[in-house]
Amino acid sequence: MVSKRRSFLKNSSILTSSILLGSSLEAASSIYKKKEVSVRNTLSILHTSELSGHLAPTAGPFGGLKKVDQIFLKRNKSTLKIDSGNFLKLGSELSEHIEIIKQMNKMGYFATTPGLNELNMGQEQLASILPIMDFEMVNCNYKFSNTILSSRIKPYIT
Repeated sequence: MVSKRRSFLKNSSILTSSILLGSSLEAASSIYKKKEVSVRNTLSILHTSELSGHLAPTAGPFGGLKKVDQIFLKRNKSTLKIDSGNFLKLGSELSEHIEIIKQMNKMGYFATTPGLNELNMGQEQLASILPIMDFEMVNCNYKFSNTILSSRIKPYIT
């Protein structure tokens, strides 16, 4: 009985994978066969984390959102810019938060998730900065009691 179940699960997963990935694999194999990838067929995912409200570099030439912007500008136009949280500095003033968010808006960020720094600000202050953001905030593992946050922060986006 166990052997039949394993066989069924194995065959089902193979069949499902081939159906779902069939066209994607064909596209990938055609790119591989050409041994070249054109710019229009690529998507770069640019990721930041732990910016902690730093606009300028923090250690020599490294870090800071303005330095990240210079690096991002060198990439092709097909980019998805995301941040995994802690983009704001804990304990800083609202005006500093606004400057960081304005820079992220200018850079064209697509989405971010609230990190510990943002969550420690409190739900009311976090809700107060959401209208300034031109990018989405995504979080699937934290429940917000603030109605603005619960309606604006999405569990996923596509």
